[in-house]
Amino acid sequence: DEIKLLLYSGMMLMFRKWVSIDSVKAIGEKTPDNLLYMDLLADMFPEAKFIHIVRDGRDCANSGWFFHRNQLASGNIMVDSYEEYVNRYMEQWASSIQISRASQEKYSDRIMQCRYESFIRNPNIELSRGFGFLDIETSPEDLVFCVEEESFVKLTNGRDNGQEDPRSFFRKGIVDDWKSR
Repeated sequence: DEIKLLLYSGMMLMFRKWVSIDSVKAIGEKTPDNLLYMDLLADMFPEAKFIHIVRDGRDCANSGWFFHRNQLASGNIMVDSYEEYVNRYMEQWASSIQISRASQEKYSDRIMQCRYESFIRNPNIELSRGFGFLDIETSPEDLVFCVEEESFVKLTNGRDNGQEDPRSFFRKGIVDDWKSR
């Protein structure tokens, strides 16, 4: 219980640092590994709702390979072939999906799942659905603001979707890129 209290206190301090407005109704935190700690998070934040965004594992593996390849260049060698990387990644991805399904069954009223590809193709629809799940009223202007603030163009300082920078964390900004391999 003491460790849980320390963890909770640390998380609340971090959230407070991010949020300077008292009227904030939701905090978005996007660490994928949080999924592994769903029981703890659900217990620590009993009123919280969670949105789990699932990306096509093939795109995750493909995108991860480019990030991993940059690590290879810096000497942090883990695997040296695309095929080996993808096979290892897909095992981990499949395990994460199983954990996600179990969490969704256990916390069905507190977890909403959506597809990353749907967010990219229909951001206003998916944002509306997410805000609705979180019981947050939004206007069309709010949705436009959210889409613009997190757009690939803004995150990459002007690159269009599909314009690749293999060294960037935001490499290409498209879905189904695995099909180009």
